[in-house]
Amino acid sequence: MSHAMRKAISASMPIPITYPIAVALGVDPILFGTFIVLICELGAITPPVGRNLFVVRGIRPDEGGIEDAIYGALPYAAIMITRSACRESRV
Repeated sequence: MSHAMRKAISASMPIPITYPIAVALGVDPILFGTFIVLICELGAITPPVGRNLFVVRGIRPDEGGIEDAIYGALPYAAIMITRSACRESRV
């Protein structure tokens, strides 16, 4: 099994546990799924994991550092955090 497949499985393991709890608390299942995807993407573009940061750094033609990729991802991370906070306040 590839490393990426193991990471995907480990990231989705808590969902069967948290989904019934969220539904019992009255959270819309579509909203819950959207929130899970949003949080997983946030984890992919922010340190310490930030696997997408390493991809961006690797494909840049000017061979910039990882710091440039982090600074480039900060506005998107801020948007994701703000968006998830707005969604949670409406639940």
